[in-house]
Amino acid sequence: MRDPVVAKRLYDLMQAAYTVEAQLLQDDDFPPLRRTLQKISYSQSRFFGISEGGMQQAAIELVVMHAEVYIDALVVAPAQFRKGLGTALLQHVLALYPGKTFIVQTGKANFPAVNLYHKAGFVTEAAIITPAGLELLSLVKQPDAKLEP
Repeated sequence: MRDPVVAKRLYDLMQAAYTVEAQLLQDDDFPPLRRTLQKISYSQSRFFGISEGGMQQAAIELVVMHAEVYIDALVVAPAQFRKGLGTALLQHVLALYPGKTFIVQTGKANFPAVNLYHKAGFVTEAAIITPAGLELLSLVKQPDAKLEP
């Protein structure tokens, strides 16, 4: 993310996707929207993405630990919703890190994301309410969980 052009494309993508998610979750102060371009530029996370015509269409952000992979972000450009880009990125990283446990949190009311993770073999481990009142689900995919057909 040291390349300022790539970082800006990712920042713009995240702002667009998280604006839609904030509306879906009815959250006027959605924390991911407060993430700055500078924080993205200096992130130590691993990013994978899909771009077309110089535009970032989708991206996934991971923190890879010894036995676990934390999905910190999975975003798709609103114009590309429901075209399989999120599924493609998720399947790609699941294949890249076989034998690892994947962990993600998403808004309980973000039904498209919850369904995406469930179809990929994630199970809901816990429901969490943040101090701001946002309902989140913690989802986990164990290494042996199979994808839904």
